[in-house]
Amino acid sequence: MKAKILAQAKVLTLVHGEDFGLSRMAQEVKSGDTTNVEGKAARRYWVSLFHPDFKRDFQSPDENSLLNYGYALIRGLVARALCASGLHPCLGIHHHHRSNPFALADDFIEPLRPFVDYQVWCWVSENGIDKGLTREGKVFLLSRFVDRYAMGGQYITLFSGLNQMASSFVKVCRGEQIDISIPSPLSFNSLEGRMGDQCSI
Repeated sequence: MKAKILAQAKVLTLVHGEDFGLSRMAQEVKSGDTTNVEGKAARRYWVSLFHPDFKRDFQSPDENSLLNYGYALIRGLVARALCASGLHPCLGIHHHHRSNPFALADDFIEPLRPFVDYQVWCWVSENGIDKGLTREGKVFLLSRFVDRYAMGGQYITLFSGLNQMASSFVKVCRGEQIDISIPSPLSFNSLEGRMGDQCSI
């Protein structure tokens, strides 16, 4: 949860030049998030990112439809990376509902969701939201998933970064290292840099 909130803070800083206190809130996260810092941060994050009336609603045809599509894309990539590392995506840690075949993938996408949020903000800020999820919007989001980003001193695809994340989780489970390596493409420019100053990651 801490990594997710810090990534949300990064998004707000990229978009508005300030993080609206989310970096501070991230430091308050306790094991298991017993004080629901994630929920409090989310309420501040969404209205700051888009507009005061925005609500995260799976059924809504506005920005939410683009977010849903982007999250589905990254969920699929994470599940693939987990399988490539010999892990079963349905055996989750925090997500563990019996009917969820991608519980572990859902655990891992949490700190990666802000990457999608930022891409959606870029699209909406330049194209508006009147049309909802269009073919053009899908193509744009897909293009951001196949870009190469500077991570770990080299330009790699997001999927390569996810492979490294899954492999690091295996090493943590084996006791070979302490922390999971989470890719953070929000922190760097993409190799293509196609979208101008604000959307050039």
